[in-house]
Amino acid sequence: MFPPHKQRHPHRQRQVTENTNMYVPKMIQLLVRSSSMDHAYPTYSQAQETSASEKEQVEIPPPLNFPPIEVCVEQNPTLESPSTSSNVFQNFPKEVFYVDSPTTTPSSSASIPKGNYYRDDNYVPNESELTADHIVSSGSQNTVVEAPQLSQAESVVHDRKFIVFESCLDTLLSKLHCPIEDCFEAIRKIEKKTRGTMLTVYTTCSGGHRQKLWQSQPIVKKFAAGNLVITSALVSSGSSFTKVAEMMDFAGITFLSANSFYKYQRRYIFPAIDHSWQLEKSRVKDLLSQKPLFLCGDGQCDSPGYSAKFCTYTFLDAASKLVLDFEVVQVSQTTSSSAMEKEGFKTCLDRIGQSFEVQVVGTDRHVGIRHLMSVEYTEIDHQFDMWHFLKPFKKQLIDAASKSKNKEQRPWIGMIVNHFYWSSRTSRGDANVFRDKLLSLLHHIVGEHEWKDGETLHRCEHGPLEVEGRVNKWLTTKMPAFEALSKLITSPKLDKDIPHLTLFSQTGILETFHSMVLKYRSKRIHYSMDSMEARTKLAVLAHNRNAGRLQAVVKYPKLTSQPQGTTRTRLEFPRSQKKWVVRKVFEKMDFGHVYPILTDTIRIVTGDLQSTWVSRKSSLPPNIARLEKPEKEVAVAAQLTRFPTRQ
Repeated sequence: MFPPHKQRHPHRQRQVTENTNMYVPKMIQLLVRSSSMDHAYPTYSQAQETSASEKEQVEIPPPLNFPPIEVCVEQNPTLESPSTSSNVFQNFPKEVFYVDSPTTTPSSSASIPKGNYYRDDNYVPNESELTADHIVSSGSQNTVVEAPQLSQAESVVHDRKFIVFESCLDTLLSKLHCPIEDCFEAIRKIEKKTRGTMLTVYTTCSGGHRQKLWQSQPIVKKFAAGNLVITSALVSSGSSFTKVAEMMDFAGITFLSANSFYKYQRRYIFPAIDHSWQLEKSRVKDLLSQKPLFLCGDGQCDSPGYSAKFCTYTFLDAASKLVLDFEVVQVSQTTSSSAMEKEGFKTCLDRIGQSFEVQVVGTDRHVGIRHLMSVEYTEIDHQFDMWHFLKPFKKQLIDAASKSKNKEQRPWIGMIVNHFYWSSRTSRGDANVFRDKLLSLLHHIVGEHEWKDGETLHRCEHGPLEVEGRVNKWLTTKMPAFEALSKLITSPKLDKDIPHLTLFSQTGILETFHSMVLKYRSKRIHYSMDSMEARTKLAVLAHNRNAGRLQAVVKYPKLTSQPQGTTRTRLEFPRSQKKWVVRKVFEKMDFGHVYPILTDTIRIVTGDLQSTWVSRKSSLPPNIARLEKPEKEVAVAAQLTRFPTRQ
């Protein structure tokens, strides 16, 4: 028993696993029940008043004098399947939690509380802990309901794991004696064998008995469960094996080899990720298949510059902000790296068209995609993303205003760009309305707010303007700045693009998605085709799960914060805008999609889940080189260097 000020929290209870091969002394169990909640558990003083007759019934072994222990450590042995591998999870303590009603019965649909609640009859909580979340008073008694039994895969994933120092483990092992029945000899030799992250301990006592005493992880089909879980978690979090293995090496933590990691990844992790991805595609199809869609598409290369090996093209629904599909293209499938985006666009759009009704597609001004839409997809309205369209146009305005004769145009650049956005947002798909609203800029900028030319618009739609205190001065039609602006606004090239700017297409959410994808597949790390696809699937799953995130609100106000319930914002200073801007703060991301992937990994190993995933590696050339690979000796002999070599 523990004094009240040293009693342990239930989250940190020592877990005792039953093992018939180990000697476990009997412990005195005290339970004082009363009709009052205040007396449901014995106090420290009551525990000390246990009758002597109860104490005499406890079998306590005599103290042992242990000789020096010989410790042997062997790494990466051949794993032997234990005889009790099928009963690995049967000895785990049962999880329990408390409910309000004393008549509640266990149900498979009952929710499992957060954390691990292990029943320990020797634990005596203090008064402050009696009001914890895991205990709810129900009249004069508490009702204990066993949680639903977890499957083997769920137990492996949700079981808590710990990092144990070897010296602390040796301290514990040194206090044990031979687990063989009727043998109380001291342990004189300890052998440790590691397989990846799993540790197995063999002991030899003074009587010569040698046997396996303990292993740190359950066994799943001859695989260490921890190796499978940490591999799946590493990939699902977007981490890199090289970095994690290096971190483990620095910290002195045993870790699995690169060969084991890539074997687990190819055989079990990729199929588990694909299974979740197929379920997500079915969910999105059921949600959006009956609606006409406005899609936003954009491509992302795996490396900066014009020497990319992969290009991933993604389509997203503008209304729901859900990613429908994507396609990864390797440069060997096309004529050049610049042609990969067009190939990915066509392949992905054809696949989406089989299940969805696509009405509008918004992209950037890619020349190949623009031609493809005008030839093969004439029934779909092709729109340009306003941000991509205005980025080069704004650069033209800045270049024109940089000349001294056009300096009067500089203060108007931001307003001209905003006028483009307003014209597109309010034109409602009518090219004539967009054109008239765009040309109204040339009247407004010279102080003329009503005019006679134009088909649909003859006056400015703003309210009364303040005459005094104006920052931007009106231009005149004879100024070089006005002539330069008029030349840009009325150019035939711009007029040709107007029909593609009438629906206010915005692919900014795709840019946000591409930014998040870099967490899973950085442009500074090379990945194979299968890794590119799997890590993109993880990014899509994370994006779709958090697509409806709301703006965060102040929950716990501070002296420097806003009142409780106020929507949260923050100030940023983007280098491109060179001014302070207000950004919304959204709720934290939910990564609940990861745990089914971890569980499915174990289910695939055990054979409980059959995956239909097929690797694309066999359908692609082994490398992207367009020349035949020479012999290494020939290449070394022909190599020339301008640097001196060591003799």
